[in-house]
Amino acid sequence: PLTEVEQQIFNYIQSQSRLSVRVTLKSVEEKFEKKSFGWSTHAILANVARLCGSHKLEAINDSNQLLDDELIRSLKSSRDHSNIILQTVSAIPESQIRFLKTFFNDFFDQPPVSTDARGLTTEISNGFRELSNKLGQYTAQSTSIPFLANLSDVKSTLETASKKDFNWIVNDLSKMADDLLDQKENTLDPIVKFMDGKQKTIYENACQFLVSNTDNFASVGSEKSVEIKKILDD
Repeated sequence: PLTEVEQQIFNYIQSQSRLSVRVTLKSVEEKFEKKSFGWSTHAILANVARLCGSHKLEAINDSNQLLDDELIRSLKSSRDHSNIILQTVSAIPESQIRFLKTFFNDFFDQPPVSTDARGLTTEISNGFRELSNKLGQYTAQSTSIPFLANLSDVKSTLETASKKDFNWIVNDLSKMADDLLDQKENTLDPIVKFMDGKQKTIYENACQFLVSNTDNFASVGSEKSVEIKKILDD
């Protein structure tokens, strides 16, 4: 539950938003610094920070949501306060929270730590970014392992998704969830298993054998080297 002070700030922002009035951090300060309230700037900022931290409010600057350290820095810098827009966070239906939990578990093969929408979207975004980086390390090896180039498209998709905001993950991720899960099953899982397991070593040994015996294959006129290379490339 909100404290009395937090509730008053929240109610003010909510009431102004319903009137289609843009509420800035500066306007909140001016409202509650008046004699009828007489709150200090420090107290106002501390309560705004707690409301953002509990996902009751969002702080937006230049169309970007301020989170964590960036939010703290912006709160401390008074010159930014006229540009920071505060808005209430709509309640997320339980069905959407269940979807986020299920998607995370299915896509990353482990249950999420978070149980609320904000935490879940952060975990999903971070998971996309970490997996995209991992796939980038794999595709960098495509010269020696050609089929790793097949990861380029899904890597690009994950990289883009990792940069999406809270609202996109909550409202739009579901539109591409099935496609992502199909790519995981058909492309990601087999290649990650290959790269992280013994198969990669076997593959590299086979490639080395092929290179080392190129002259021997040629001297006997055998096309076995071509067949082996085709198998390895596939």
